[in-house]
Amino acid sequence: MKTLSISVQSVVQLQEECDLLSIKSGVSCLIQLFSSQSKEDVEAYCDVLNKHFPNAEIIGLSVIHASINSAIYSQSTVISISTFESSQITSANVFHCVDEKTVGHQLLRKLSMNQATKSVIAFGCYGSASNYPLFEAFSESPYGVPVSGGVAADAGHEIWVFLNGQFYKDCIVAVALHGENLKTWYEAFVEWNPIGKRFRITSSEGRVVKTIDHIPAYEFYCKYLADNKNLPLSQIQAFPLMLEEDTARIINPVESITEEGYLQFTLEVPLGDEVRFSYYHPSLTQEQVNQGALMLAKKCPESIFIYNCESRIESSSESTELQSFSDIGPCQGMYGMGEFFRSANQQILHHSLTYLALSESSDSIVIDASISHLPRTHNLTPLFSLIKNSIQDLDTMTSEMEKKISEQSMRLIQTYRIDRRTGLLNRTVLKERLSHIACTDHLLSFKLTNLSQVNEKYGYQVGDKLLQDISLYINTHLGKKIEANIELYSIGIAEWGVIFHSDKNSEFLRKCITDFIEDLEHENFEPYGLSDVDYLSVAISGGIISRRDFAHVAVEDLILKTVEARRIAMRRNRHLCNARDLLNEERSRQSQLDWLTCVNRAVSQQGVLVYGQPIFESHTRQLASTECLMRIREDDQIFAPGQFLPAVEGTHLYTRLSREMISRSFEIMQNNDLKFSINLSPQDLMSDRTLDLLETSILRLDNPFRVGFEVLETEQIQDYDRMIEVCNYFRRLGARIIIDDFGSGYSNIDEIMKLEPQVIKLDGSIIKNVHQDKRQRLISQQMVQLCHALDAKVVAEFVHNQEVCTIVEDMGVDYLQGYFLGAPKALEL
Repeated sequence: MKTLSISVQSVVQLQEECDLLSIKSGVSCLIQLFSSQSKEDVEAYCDVLNKHFPNAEIIGLSVIHASINSAIYSQSTVISISTFESSQITSANVFHCVDEKTVGHQLLRKLSMNQATKSVIAFGCYGSASNYPLFEAFSESPYGVPVSGGVAADAGHEIWVFLNGQFYKDCIVAVALHGENLKTWYEAFVEWNPIGKRFRITSSEGRVVKTIDHIPAYEFYCKYLADNKNLPLSQIQAFPLMLEEDTARIINPVESITEEGYLQFTLEVPLGDEVRFSYYHPSLTQEQVNQGALMLAKKCPESIFIYNCESRIESSSESTELQSFSDIGPCQGMYGMGEFFRSANQQILHHSLTYLALSESSDSIVIDASISHLPRTHNLTPLFSLIKNSIQDLDTMTSEMEKKISEQSMRLIQTYRIDRRTGLLNRTVLKERLSHIACTDHLLSFKLTNLSQVNEKYGYQVGDKLLQDISLYINTHLGKKIEANIELYSIGIAEWGVIFHSDKNSEFLRKCITDFIEDLEHENFEPYGLSDVDYLSVAISGGIISRRDFAHVAVEDLILKTVEARRIAMRRNRHLCNARDLLNEERSRQSQLDWLTCVNRAVSQQGVLVYGQPIFESHTRQLASTECLMRIREDDQIFAPGQFLPAVEGTHLYTRLSREMISRSFEIMQNNDLKFSINLSPQDLMSDRTLDLLETSILRLDNPFRVGFEVLETEQIQDYDRMIEVCNYFRRLGARIIIDDFGSGYSNIDEIMKLEPQVIKLDGSIIKNVHQDKRQRLISQQMVQLCHALDAKVVAEFVHNQEVCTIVEDMGVDYLQGYFLGAPKALEL
């Protein structure tokens, strides 16, 4: 194999370089791009590369720095071109999801891993670099193939990864190298140092540490690393805990801070373990790197790829580290935000230098790589000793410092209770006041709904002054309007809460408050500092709740209900809405929640049933197919989709329910020769997991033409191209494409023509009255002719009596379906 790397900053420069290159036919080509330039620049580079190397696999990611030999580049793109004489390359991409282990298995499958696979190069793009479950599939793989590469960095444009002409986010892209003659070597270099005394884990649950030395975990870090000041997660992650077991040191980084102030770590932390802070510095690894490079030189690699950590770029020894490898052979790489490496298991490292060395040459000398590192010393040892003793000194803080912190805390608490924009007491104080609310008290909320427009047009200074003016206006005029004393609070940005006592009826209060809002909207609020504009328009919406109407509602719920009433008022273009008027809507929402619970139980406890309704051939009445229909069972009751689907549509629960229905339908129909069809919604067509299940199920059928997919063509479809692509794919696998409910009120003829369905089902709303309505009969006749002109078979739904049956047969429909011919019945294995 051979590798050539170049650094470019323009298309012209790349074109000139490519004109000097040539690749002989029959070889495999891998191109890696490490770029700190814009996506547009990279797209232009890829066009040039595709022209010169049309059969190459191109993979890349956004970085801040990249390297060639010992030189480090920024504000440019490093392009590494590798050719392989006897190895093959496969590529794939997968998107991240909640179940990262499943993503790992998908990536393994798409890369076609086998006994000849020697290495995988992968680049990730996601918010957290601690995606350890992703690589569990690789650790469990029987091939033991290492994954090298790393996580993309933000170079000031956008974070992305790239594969063969496509940019991705929240995705991992990879190439696998397969070759009997391909040899690989890989290593990682990083050194962590313990700092300070040992501490004991005094409360933990799995990976979550609640207290260390009886101090809440987050406060513990703040105490020792920041003198009790708040710490961002990034700084906490720089000091993982070290557990020392025998001769092993286990580094356990912090992943996240929980809402309760606990810390979640990468590994489980048992109660009672003794731990220490740890820290690293890149220069401490220099001796390791020199020794590792010496060992690698004996193996005579033909190409070396270094995947480094961006945090190491500030180290003065970085170019020296790279020089150690560039003396061996062609050396190129990048600096990312996490490094992929395999030791006992595949993992993601941080602050480390990793390399992947390759060779196809039979002249390479392979020796045992398991040589222990020689003892070494570092100039920074005294520094870390000083740090250790300094941190120990923090354990004996003086009482004067404690008093100062206490005084600062009291000032912060006082600030915490007052809104800085309006000077009013805030939501926290309102909640305290509501704990003493009387039966005849009322809670009112106001919202300035056009503050963002005011800020955009006049600036934030004008917006803040407007909030102060409105606060003053409410305090001055509202009490007079409703004939009551008021208590005014700021409960959010441009949002006010008012408590007042009144025995007046709801209608009186509604009229008074509505009149007040109208007066407020007509008030002349002259913009601050803008003398040329003499009027500032404001828009106000309000919500009210009376304690007498909600006597047993919790304090926090009182605020939520009045805010919800205010939002409904805004949505309905009204000045005021009473929370009491929303009780029916709340009951409807509760009913939806009940259905969500019911469906969730059905999915989890095998309560999803498959019913089948027969479809007959016209005139002969022979069974042509069976439509699989969904039902769920709850406490010996059977529910139809019309009762529960509206509650779950658009949720993740719907996709789980749909996959359960698909699995059950294929399971029941697997071992017979009957044709059948399954309904698919637009949400199904957008779900990769659902499409994977459909693909797998089709491929298991001896005759894929048996299955048909009934696609509901509605206004919910946002991406027709995607739907057409999916339908065409399933048609190539052998499945039939069926348009359901054609003529139901939304039918895009142009898009239906692009789908090229084999079957079109006329909606029951058109068919059911053809025996009574001549216009419906004429429309139906025209639709049948249209469908036949599209070369599609026609199914008449809702055939409910003999007269309708005869009429639609005379129209020329091909198939019949309806209760007159056969009602849905439960299908069993």
